[in-house]
Amino acid sequence: MSTIETPKAIISEGLFLEPSDAVWEQVKEYAPTFLTEFAVMFSQIVTYKLAAHFLGKQGFSEYSLARRTVSLIFPIPVLGLVVGLPRYIGLCKGRDDDRAASRYFGATLWCVGGAGIACLLLINLFAGGFGYLFFGDRNYRAFALPISLMMLGLCLHAVVCGYFRGRMRLNLANALQLVNLVIAPVCVFLLFRNSLSRVLTIMGLVWTGVAGVGLLFTPFQGIRETAGKRYTNSCVTVFSASLETLF
Repeated sequence: MSTIETPKAIISEGLFLEPSDAVWEQVKEYAPTFLTEFAVMFSQIVTYKLAAHFLGKQGFSEYSLARRTVSLIFPIPVLGLVVGLPRYIGLCKGRDDDRAASRYFGATLWCVGGAGIACLLLINLFAGGFGYLFFGDRNYRAFALPISLMMLGLCLHAVVCGYFRGRMRLNLANALQLVNLVIAPVCVFLLFRNSLSRVLTIMGLVWTGVAGVGLLFTPFQGIRETAGKRYTNSCVTVFSASLETLF
């Protein structure tokens, strides 16, 4: 009987092994990230509900179209660089090469920031055409500035958040996500609910300001090192990594 029952006992014990300390550390580290992403999804649902409640059917439709427009244009200025940045920051962290990590971050910040500012200028320079292209009417040119500010804020947010994740500073990345993408949209809607243009403008300014505060916790002072040849090489390297990750 012992020879028959022993394997069963071993199997049953194997099914109920206690998690090791390393497993618990991983759970503690990544669980807040998953909760944060669920909070972002919930906040988006709440903001759509608030738009429908405070702005009516037309305002809700305009808000939905504005958010879709941002989602459509956003990949253009980021150029996929925010996908490759955490990867190369992580590689530099593994090699204890903080200078290279700073260079990759600076190159990405220059590229994405420059592209974001270029988008802002072009959208506002051709505001009438922008309104007609995305809203079907040139009278929607008033949304050019708010949407372009949201674009700029999201670009800066994505770069800073990518740096934190590459450095495994997940608490800072989650805090940035919570403030910018969970708390800010709901609070802005509750405070400035009477005007969609004002809601979008304030939201863009808040995103930009919060991401700017996040820059204080990054090596942004060293971005001058990315000028010239090093800047070009770092941009090409991060961009290549982004393409490899995407395709």
